Amino acid sequence: MFMRVAFATAVTVDPDILVIDEALSVGDARFQEKCFKKFRDFQNAGKTILLVTHDRFTIPRLCSLGVVLHKGVLVQVGDPNEIVNLYAEILAFDRVPTKAQRTGNVTALAENSIETSAANPLGTAPDRSKHSSTRQSLSPADAEQAVIDFVADTSWDDRCALNPTYNKHEHRYGDKRALVVDYLVVGKESINPDSVPAGTALDIYMRAWYREAVTNPVYGFTITTTDGLVLFGTNTELEGMIANAAKAGEIRVYRMSLKLQLGPGDVFFTIGIAEGQTNLCDIRQSCVHIRVSEIQKYVGVARLETSLKEISSTRAL
Repeated sequence: MFMRVAFATAVTVDPDILVIDEALSVGDARFQEKCFKKFRDFQNAGKTILLVTHDRFTIPRLCSLGVVLHKGVLVQVGDPNEIVNLYAEILAFDRVPTKAQRTGNVTALAENSIETSAANPLGTAPDRSKHSSTRQSLSPADAEQAVIDFVADTSWDDRCALNPTYNKHEHRYGDKRALVVDYLVVGKESINPDSVPAGTALDIYMRAWYREAVTNPVYGFTITTTDGLVLFGTNTELEGMIANAAKAGEIRVYRMSLKLQLGPGDVFFTIGIAEGQTNLCDIRQSCVHIRVSEIQKYVGVARLETSLKEISSTRAL
């Protein structure tokens, strides 16, 4: 109640600079909605707002500039999406990552600590001819063969960047005990489509290479918008599933299926592997980029199944 009164007082006096310390998250849902509306009104009026929060999903939606502080030290200032990615990594490992660790580049990681083999050195340029390109109007047999080829491939070099849906601005972090080295997106009549109609069912196949043994693998995905809004996310632990333990050197392929009941626009998939919910092995944030198209007219970020019908009509006396 104190925070609610303080916020109401601050916005009533019409300040030129407004400092908000977690106040947007207090109160019930209706009060929060009122707070966010007032926040937008101040932005539209050209006010300066300093928002202090631990809710990293709020920053990209509300702020034009982000700042990361860790244990009293200024770490970085910059684009809100980059800032929340860095903050997520600090939360995961309770340390500020080095420049090499921030790049998420497998070759740089190999030079840093990953052991390589002369027969198949990590970071060598993969054979592009082995990777599926964008293909539309496929027969079921073609799609099935693409999956068979993907599952049969046991290479551990990183081929994600060769996928037509790959986002080169992905943010990657984790302890690298396991690596996501490739993925394949399969629709009803397409492979690695850059655009799909709303409501399309997709299968995302992810190849993982376990550099070390992981006793409790957890894999999953998250879907976000261009401004960082999380539309949906799940993983095997949230689904109540238990994945088989993986030994060092093993290659595993996982399938994640979903139906894109979303409104039109660009969406990004984060795919990754962890051991349990806290020990992150390899998180490839916003790695996959797909555009959702739609002919039907509606508003919002979700595509719900709806039905509108007039039940009765009476004449006023």
